[in-house]
Amino acid sequence: MNQDGRHDVSLLAHVAGIRAQEGECPNAQLVSEQQQLAVAQRTWYTILDPQTGSQPLPGWTVCPSCVLNIQACCPAVASGFAPVHPAGPREASCALVPSDRYDDRRTAEILQQLGSCVAMAAMLRRPDLSQLVNWLRANLPQPRGTGTLSSAGPARPQGNGLCPMNYPSTTLRCHTMPGVPEFTVCEQCYANVIRADAARGVELATRFDMSPSLTPSGVTCQLYSDRMRRVWSETVATGNLEYLRQKASRVVSERRVKERELQTKTAQLQQQAMQLRLQAETQELTFLQPDFSQTTQLNNQAAMLKLQAAQAEDQIRLAEEEWRRYWE
Repeated sequence: MNQDGRHDVSLLAHVAGIRAQEGECPNAQLVSEQQQLAVAQRTWYTILDPQTGSQPLPGWTVCPSCVLNIQACCPAVASGFAPVHPAGPREASCALVPSDRYDDRRTAEILQQLGSCVAMAAMLRRPDLSQLVNWLRANLPQPRGTGTLSSAGPARPQGNGLCPMNYPSTTLRCHTMPGVPEFTVCEQCYANVIRADAARGVELATRFDMSPSLTPSGVTCQLYSDRMRRVWSETVATGNLEYLRQKASRVVSERRVKERELQTKTAQLQQQAMQLRLQAETQELTFLQPDFSQTTQLNNQAAMLKLQAAQAEDQIRLAEEEWRRYWE
């Protein structure tokens, strides 16, 4: 929080005394929320799950400058960010706005969630950004205004090869097929699957709109998972568009219901694990008792609390694995 009482990620750079080689955040010169996020060509970072190595929100990108500052000042979650796959420079926007010219509300909210993740990491003794991931999924960014920076040029839709997966993105473009509007396909999956099928003469693939477009309410990709790619392959093999329409509609509906259910379950388990860890640490702080039997009892209680916390964390991982295995 800066001297005006505003949350400002740019202050992290002053504290850390560091600068990214690729320069300051592209959004550093924004002056209001009426301006769209600036688009720039560079290497981008996203959230990494250190336990599985997966990137749950590849469509959510942060610039090297903001990541470097966060990692320097919040080492507990430093390993929670990694370059977006596939590696390499591309056009994208930073999800944070480190501007000292106005208070960006969403950046403040993200930093608050990140602070909670730092506290959780201290409890678990390992980085855990799942609270931020769940919050981002549940709180989509509002469409920004149409104003632009003259120095950055006009804001434009991003064609950066990123796949939003099941995280609704308002900045990534998608391809659609007339008659199956819910079957949205990101540019990356379109290039890898649909365009390849069209090139070998698959008639259904040629029905997709060749020019991708933005969706103000946010778009997810319906073709990133093995499950939906099998549905597409079956549709291509049979030529039955109705099969794709029914599957796409059903999968999207079921996935949204299950996602909300698992998010609620995960949030409750995270809260439970954090409380148990806190109780265990409180017990450990009172170990040094004159009565040895009392110390032993407190030690046993702390060990039991830690075991219960570990069990809650195992349930979180099982819920995440259930999502990846059966619902993606």
